[in-house]
Amino acid sequence: MKIKITAILICSIFMIATVLPVSGSNVEIEKENVSSAGMLRNLNLDLAITNAGSNQVNIFLGDGSGEFENSGNFSVGNFPVGIIDGDFNLDGILDIITTDYEDANVTLLIGDGTGSFALTARFPVDLEPLGIIDEDFNGDGKIDIAVANSGSNKVSVLIGDGASGFAPQQTFTVGNGPVDLCSGMFDGDSNVDLISANLDSNSIALLTGDGEGGFVLADTIDLGYDYQPYAISKGDFDKDGNMDVVVASGGYPDIGVLLGDGAGGFDPLQNFTVGLGLERFDIVVEDFNNDENLDIAVPNTNEDTISVLLGNGTGGFGTHQTFVVGAYPVGICDGDFDEDGDPDLAVTNAFDNTVSVLIGNGAGGFSTQQILFAGEVPVGILSGNIDHIPVPDLECNGSLYWTGIKPGADIIDSFSIGNTGEVSSVLKWKIQSYPSWGEWSFSETSGNIPDATWEEIQVLITAPNESDTFTGTIKIINLEDPNDECEIEVYVKTPRTKTLFESLLELILERFPNAFPILRQILMR
Repeated sequence: MKIKITAILICSIFMIATVLPVSGSNVEIEKENVSSAGMLRNLNLDLAITNAGSNQVNIFLGDGSGEFENSGNFSVGNFPVGIIDGDFNLDGILDIITTDYEDANVTLLIGDGTGSFALTARFPVDLEPLGIIDEDFNGDGKIDIAVANSGSNKVSVLIGDGASGFAPQQTFTVGNGPVDLCSGMFDGDSNVDLISANLDSNSIALLTGDGEGGFVLADTIDLGYDYQPYAISKGDFDKDGNMDVVVASGGYPDIGVLLGDGAGGFDPLQNFTVGLGLERFDIVVEDFNNDENLDIAVPNTNEDTISVLLGNGTGGFGTHQTFVVGAYPVGICDGDFDEDGDPDLAVTNAFDNTVSVLIGNGAGGFSTQQILFAGEVPVGILSGNIDHIPVPDLECNGSLYWTGIKPGADIIDSFSIGNTGEVSSVLKWKIQSYPSWGEWSFSETSGNIPDATWEEIQVLITAPNESDTFTGTIKIINLEDPNDECEIEVYVKTPRTKTLFESLLELILERFPNAFPILRQILMR
């Protein structure tokens, strides 16, 4: 989820919001954690909101019935606008990054899985950063970010290291005043591309990715005079397997759809009427009526409503429905807040310092808004399992079985350790014990494994110097759950060393396979 805002809007929101009466106040509620084996278990969707007027992120924890509790605020940079979540340190817990418009920075908050965050670092980007997205641009399994810098006409790309850090920004010129971004595979290869919405040049720009974190400006599409694209998103609206684009106009009461051809090209812009909004700052793509066609929801800032358009699966949309929200809605996100299987919506209302929650009925309609008081100038919003630590599950595969090993010889083999636990979980494992006989060496004795992943462990054993049969187990444990363990069975047999006489007898028996049956039985014991 991303959100953006122009310099004019920033000033106007701040001035108006500070003089309007506030009908409620934030109450910091101490949350009661429910733990199992030391790990929080909460699958309810929560909300995170940027408060541009107080330089904070406000967290609301969901109860799974569509209700939310304010769990507190966390400081970020000056005038935070855009917001995303992701696991930036690969611990399985959601973290948050904001764009700080006045600082030309992004701020990273590391989550602890209880709904609390620690400010970890700020990373420089270009002037007046607004929209932000996260994606793995170089295919290394670690999350990277891209930022639309409205004050420099550039997009910043920062490659993540998977340990809460990012490489210095690379910048790529797009159009004038980029305010939002979306990512996808638009040109037919397997590399992630970017498309920017360029407010001041009334255009969108396609940056094709090279799969290593680099991008090339491949095309710019003019949307027409005073179109003012504020928000952009993606989806396969005509179900042809190619990614399409939707843009929210600030100059007209329209959203525009451009159908992609899968080779980096797009059909002419098709416009669909929504409510009036001189400044639109976000757009949601989701199937709201469960017909397997993508639909669209967008805020109408000048009407204090949102519009929902139901798709027909061929790239077209029906007449928009409107639903009342608060004063000057700017940010919007979706999620199943009441866990009934139908998408719901949450909207930030910048002028009355509230968030509207609308529960979906699964047929494209929504309930009357529930109002949350959300701090000073709420702008960006996202939904996610903020107070949840996904639980891993340790599994082992393989056994180590050798016979006829010469005493003192080296043996090389392997076994596998896997995490079959919840999505986004991270298994912290360790080899706790192994047999005391022989000499042992492992390629790794501990580590972290993400969900649905197996890791092969190489083993080097120097067998004992005596002739015997040796058995035992290698025991592996989940460091965060002592009851979660597995074992690898080990069997090594070292036959006794043959004398010269026994070796000669063996040659004779091989030469005359049907002779000396009694002697053969004795030697085979």
